[in-house]
Parts: sequence; C-alpha cells; structure tokens
Amino acid sequence: MPHFNGIELLRDCLTSLSETSYPNFEIIVVDNASTDESISMVKQEFNGVKILQLSSNKGYAGGCNAGIRASEESQYVVLFNNDATVEASWLTCLVDEMESDESVSACQPKILSAKDKNLYDYSGAAGGLIDKYAYPFARGRIIATIESDENQYDSETTLFWASGTACILRNSTLKEVGLLDEIFFAHMEEIDLCWRMQLRGDKIRYVPESRIYHHSGTTLGAETFKKKYLNHRNSILMMFKNYSLGNLLKLLPGRIIIDLMAMVYSLGVLDINRFNAILASYFWIIFHPFYILKERKKVQEGRVVSDKVIMRNMYGGSIALAYYLKGKKRVSEL
Repeated sequence: MPHFNGIELLRDCLTSLSETSYPNFEIIVVDNASTDESISMVKQEFNGVKILQLSSNKGYAGGCNAGIRASEESQYVVLFNNDATVEASWLTCLVDEMESDESVSACQPKILSAKDKNLYDYSGAAGGLIDKYAYPFARGRIIATIESDENQYDSETTLFWASGTACILRNSTLKEVGLLDEIFFAHMEEIDLCWRMQLRGDKIRYVPESRIYHHSGTTLGAETFKKKYLNHRNSILMMFKNYSLGNLLKLLPGRIIIDLMAMVYSLGVLDINRFNAILASYFWIIFHPFYILKERKKVQEGRVVSDKVIMRNMYGGSIALAYYLKGKKRVSEL
C-alpha cells in the first residue's frame, strides 16, 4: 500500500483492513516520503503493520514495487489504495478465485464509491476495459458517467485490466513479466501490467462477491495538469510498448487524430490543463525514443499471444467517439 500524507484516510483504511476475515496476510505500508505524521500514527496505533519508508516520492508504481519486492516469498500480492475500505470477506473471495484457476494472474473486486455506496467508483468500478486506441474505461463507468450499482455487474467475468485501487496479483507471474513500470509514476501502470500478463496468455478476472469502497481522486485532483498529463502520456506509452509493430503503425494515426480532436475541444471549453497535458505527452514520447525501444523490446520478446487474441478483449472502436458523438454512456450500449 503506497502512501503519501493523509492521516485520517490511512487510519480508516488500516482499521478496515484489520477486520479482514482472511487469516494469513501481511499489511505493508510503503511511505513515499510523507511530510505529515501519518507514519508515526501507524507505529503507535497499528503494531502489526510493516512500514517501508522511501527517501523520496516514487509514485504509485514505485511504492507498489517496493512492497512487492518485500513480499517476494508470498504466493500473492495485493495492490491497495490508502483511501479505500473493505468488507470483511473481500480478500477471501479474491484468493478463492486465484486458487480456482492457475491461468488467472490478477483479479479485482467490485469497487464502489465511499461517498455514495450505491454508486460505482470512478477508479475501476466493476472491472477495467479498454478500446483499441488504449483509452481505458470500466464496467459501470465510461468517461464521466458513473452508474448506480443495480446488480447489473454481479457475475464473474474476464477483464482487460484489474484496478490498482485494489487487485490481487500472482507473484510467480510478476517474476516472469516484471513489475509495474516506474516511469508511469501513477495512473495506468496496472493496465500496462495486465496487458503484459495477457501477452503471455494469462487471464484477468472480476470477482463481484469481493467489495471495497474508495475515495476516488484524493491523491491527484481530477482537473490537475499532472493527472491529465500522466493519463494521456501513459496511455500512449502503453501502445508503443505492447502492440505489435503492424498494429502500432495501423492504430497510432487514429489515436493522434482523436487526441487532436480532444485538444481542439479542450480549447473550446477553456480546459487549458488538458490541452497542455496532451501536448506535453507527445513531446515526452518524441524525446524518449531509447527508453521506449528498450521497454518495447523486453515486452515483445516475452510475447506468446498475438494481438488478434488480445484485441478480442478490447472495444473495437473509440470509446471517446462512442461517448461524445453517439451518446453511449454504458457498457451495455456498446
């Protein structure tokens, strides 16, 4: 569990996790150089919690990786946000799913809003999906439309990605595909990881019996430049890393056109942060070719599944165009 400031959220989270019914687990708080007294609070109030203190803020990806490395003997590891709470059986349900099928390398619970438990949460909802241009969305949440939980997503299913808000990962798989890409810092690093897992033939699953509640957006505000920049840049970076060369060349022009449309729209509504974020994302891509080529080479050398198979689990159009031009607000409408 990466952490950077926020005493009350962390206290609520750890109190909730302490009531987990699964008998054999360890909580590791990875402190990304917090400047408040939250780690002192953990030491005083939660004796059983292990603390890893980093010298600087490594982001969600770096914090999670530090925790994973400290758990290398464990069969499973769980990525968990410090602003979430759980129902007692959440972990048992996830472990049961992992135990039932060794080809499953990641699972996520049903993620509901902590502010209104009748709504799905923005960050993962009922399981992650993606379109062919690497724009992610979720069952229960497409762009800005969040659905009420009316049991419409209460069956187990295969996903494209499991949310980093809360997901369980098979440690043996991580030793083969690698950990989270720390250049992502935050946002979409778990999607990139799940994409890499699928390239070796593994499954990502949704377990609705497992339920958690999340305060979405407490780390980085939704309208900040940094959040928008990381989302756009990391999404484009995933395409460069994970697609075959043929599909990358085929799909990248469409992605660029969609992003140009988004930039024009951003100017029209005076969303300067988004305009600058998209522009900065492409500048980063242009000026980091060696990093991209190095990471792409590693991913493609480990590939055992074709894009044709991977893309069966993607939305075959543009989720942005479907949402804004065709008015499709729910997964059932796609």
